[in-house]
Amino acid sequence: MLSFDENINEDILSKFILGECNSSEKELVINWINEDDKNREYFDQLESIWIESGKLDPKPIMLNPEKAWSKIENHIDNDTKSKNIKVYKWLATTAACFIIGFGLIRYFSFIDNNIYKIENNLISSLIDTLPDGTIVKLNQKSSLCYSYDKDKEQRMVSMKGEIFFDVSRDSLKPFFVKMPVGFLKVKGTSFNINTKNKKETKINVTSGIVEISRKLKDNQMIDAIILVKNESGIINKKKSKAEKNKAEPDANFWHNKTIVFDNTNLAEVFKTIENCYKVDINYNNIDTSNMDLSTSFKNENIENIIKVICASFDLDYSIIDQNYTITKNENN
Repeated sequence: MLSFDENINEDILSKFILGECNSSEKELVINWINEDDKNREYFDQLESIWIESGKLDPKPIMLNPEKAWSKIENHIDNDTKSKNIKVYKWLATTAACFIIGFGLIRYFSFIDNNIYKIENNLISSLIDTLPDGTIVKLNQKSSLCYSYDKDKEQRMVSMKGEIFFDVSRDSLKPFFVKMPVGFLKVKGTSFNINTKNKKETKINVTSGIVEISRKLKDNQMIDAIILVKNESGIINKKKSKAEKNKAEPDANFWHNKTIVFDNTNLAEVFKTIENCYKVDINYNNIDTSNMDLSTSFKNENIENIIKVICASFDLDYSIIDQNYTITKNENN
């Protein structure tokens, strides 16, 4: 049976979800959650409402996991120098698995019980599950290192390249991602991070709520912003503040062949399609200023997409090799 007491109410539970509780309040909430399965179930439902609504406007939460991560990195370096552990995954559960194909190597390795590493050197993306249940999809030439800090009850990931995360929700164990210019914090959500451009990091949120924080000098992080579903964030090394925009239409195309247009101008639509399908689209004689598209495509071939777009705006098209020319429909 759900049991509120004089110290626990929806206000303090909401503060806990937003990371705004002080240490004593946090302890109260954690003890209350652990008292009864009904309490935990109620808390999970409340958190789901906050996450799925996507309408939060909390105060930015200043993150400070830098010291924890430094400790982890030192541990990794020391362990690697002393042990250089690489054990085949198919020979043991604490493993490194090498798959040889086309002269490339994909491997997983545990450095110790709390550190998990994945590296993708294949010509395609790969999917794996972290020890906490989080599903990750790594693009080519991408890697990550996952750890769990028992003292701080934090899940930590350092990454390079481009990775899609579907984070396993755990209200009591926040999930941090270390990026080239800052940190990202979630409790359970899905998002794509692209760090291929060394000058900036791009984050696109598919579901839930994400917080990103800019790291400047002396490990001081400022300019934290909140991103919700269908929003993106960009952190540029040369800019003092992170930027918030609509999610990029093709952010997840590399791993699920999905493009989502949300009131997107037709010129941007064509540019996105060109990038995804490696084609050229000529629409020089079309005024796109009042043409906006809201739809999504998944696993569609390029010609079907062009047909749908042309039908939507009363246009016509012709194709030579991989070159599409869009024209006005002369039949009307």
